[in-house]
Amino acid sequence: MDLRVSTAAAVETTADDDFVINCLRTELLEATPTSRKEALCWVYDDMSARAENQDVRSRFTRHLLKELVPIDEGFSKALLLYFCECGSAKFVVDLISPSEWRKFFVSEDEASPSLGILKSFFGLGNFRYDGEHLKGAKALQQYALRKRENVWHHLRWKSKNSQSPVVCATKPGTFCELDVEKTLRGEFGDERNGFWSSEDFIKCLRESAKDTIMINCSYFVDLLFARLRFKDTTDVLKLRGDMYSFLMQQQHAYNCQRLLPVVRKESDLLKLANVLFQSNYRDLDELCLATALKFRARLFGNALNEDTVQKLLSHDVKEINAPTKLARLCQYFVVRMKLMRGVLDAEEVMKQSCIKFELTTEDEYSKEKKKKKKRKKKEEDDESQNQRWRIDDDPIAICAKSDLVDRILERFL
Repeated sequence: MDLRVSTAAAVETTADDDFVINCLRTELLEATPTSRKEALCWVYDDMSARAENQDVRSRFTRHLLKELVPIDEGFSKALLLYFCECGSAKFVVDLISPSEWRKFFVSEDEASPSLGILKSFFGLGNFRYDGEHLKGAKALQQYALRKRENVWHHLRWKSKNSQSPVVCATKPGTFCELDVEKTLRGEFGDERNGFWSSEDFIKCLRESAKDTIMINCSYFVDLLFARLRFKDTTDVLKLRGDMYSFLMQQQHAYNCQRLLPVVRKESDLLKLANVLFQSNYRDLDELCLATALKFRARLFGNALNEDTVQKLLSHDVKEINAPTKLARLCQYFVVRMKLMRGVLDAEEVMKQSCIKFELTTEDEYSKEKKKKKKRKKKEEDDESQNQRWRIDDDPIAICAKSDLVDRILERFL
């Protein structure tokens, strides 16, 4: 049979085509309680591998941001978490307001984890006896000395005696005696005194942006998600632009692995796939079946029960002429089964389909292999197992029938 798609006028899908589609769809999606989940995993995998060019990937990414953010809250927060973990932490730092930073570090809410957060950024070794203070300790020291006339009396010390600015300036290690919690929860940490909006504090945040955000990433995810609800603000447009740039810089496969499983609506997943594949599948079932037939045909074929296999082998495909892509994929799948089961002869199909091929043997193949890789030739007793097919003058011969069938069909898929 000639596998080349007929150039004749398109015909309507026949009852036989519908039978094959429905049969395979049932086997793929309803065979077991987990069949549909497995089929979706195949779709995710193939979407991960299908970014042929930058233009398609760009359209896919823009569609993802436009259609799902912030409408799908679960997806939006998963994307923001990904962005906070792997993206530009300095940009996130600049988006947070002074009052939000104060709440992050010194929330009055008893259930808040801010005490541990405060200690991790301002204490726990960030004050150094050699004066080389780190993170928030460095910011607090610099701001207190620079604004000493206004805020120094708000500092709280562990000992009863307060330290003077002169002593702390000449001996910066003295700041190790500061009671950070009481200081920042007191008047010094009040927003009116300007510490949380100071350049000293913001600069130290930027220097350790990633570490700071990772202390409690969900806090920043919630704040950024709340911002995304205001569509026309400058900050939101900048955030969307940065998320687009971030996604385009990451590996497409990793983006898909992180984000696709959290898309809530099947209709949204279908739209994303149609943009990426430049296709027009009508529902997710069609997409799942097309994916199985085109990219997982060998695995899907091996999973069919024998009764279904016999029904499909009895289906007569005289010419690849179905009007829809899905129906044609079904026809190719039936041909694959017939080739693998010996109902059709592979060499005869190649001749009728004008595929140039030649038959070689294990001896000839081994000699070529020996010249290239300097390996010894292994002799085979069964001559029938020595056959190799070389298609279109490819220097590498095909030895397995399943690989030969794949090569035949990929010429038309």
